[in-house]
Amino acid sequence: MVSNSDYDAVKDEFCIKITVSVPESKSVINLSNPTYRVDFSLTNSLGKNLGFEIIVKGYHKSQYIVDITTVNSVLVNVDIIS
Repeated sequence: MVSNSDYDAVKDEFCIKITVSVPESKSVINLSNPTYRVDFSLTNSLGKNLGFEIIVKGYHKSQYIVDITTVNSVLVNVDIIS
């Protein structure tokens, strides 16, 4: 991610952060790059398990409790369009 400029050297952090809100059992995604958009609405997306559909720049907490008990593996597919 550093070599692809997905890292903010000034703030010393990545542009995409996926964390958890433990007390609520919800996932949290923070996108700090204003041009980033994550579309979890695709078929077989991890978004349903994390509680998201489409998110854009900013702090997002899932509406539902995280359900990753049925997930065995994750395939990450990235499309870069400029």
